[in-house]
Amino acid sequence: MFETFHRTIKISILLWAVISVISSIAAENIAPKAKVTAQSEFSKDFLAKFAVDGVVPALLSQNDTKQAWCVKGTQGYSGEFRLEWDEPQTVAEVVYFGRTAMILDECFKDYELLIDNNPAPILKGTLQKKHGAQRITLPQPVKCKTLTLRFLNSYTDTYNPGASEIAVYSAVPTDKELAVFTSEKRTPEENALAEKVINGGFGFNEMLVVERKPLQTSHVY
Repeated sequence: MFETFHRTIKISILLWAVISVISSIAAENIAPKAKVTAQSEFSKDFLAKFAVDGVVPALLSQNDTKQAWCVKGTQGYSGEFRLEWDEPQTVAEVVYFGRTAMILDECFKDYELLIDNNPAPILKGTLQKKHGAQRITLPQPVKCKTLTLRFLNSYTDTYNPGASEIAVYSAVPTDKELAVFTSEKRTPEENALAEKVINGGFGFNEMLVVERKPLQTSHVY
């Protein structure tokens, strides 16, 4: 009886060790390993490759040149983003980061997810107009060589929607693992203030800022 109990303890410790090792293995973003292309690219400063560079510009930072992909809004407010690997990959989750460095309206809205040459989407959904990670979790992991995100529309009918980052995972990542996709230097309070301004929390939703050259005075009167 004692030997059976002792053996059970050993097995439990071994299982705990295996589970600990597995849980400690970070989920890998396989998007940078893919050849990425887009149906539309605004310019050489907003190519598809800039959406798999691991950097998400700060909210309303007014600078995402060569750090985001966007389409030419004058040609439509939809888009298609394609990732292709040399060998089949397991895909469990796609993570979309909207283009939010300029305005929140430049986020895509409704989407379809397609694999390989299958014309039927394996998943459909709606993205939010917000900063940060938006998970597109598959009902079950799939194997594919190509993955296409078809963005059907966006929250803007004036500007150039796109993505700050598009990540692809073979296993569902933790929130902590997704936190690496940021150049954010603001505090949570600063982000809350920015969101309140955007949403008209102070009674206005537009602001005019005038930049003036400093006066170089030589006399005081």
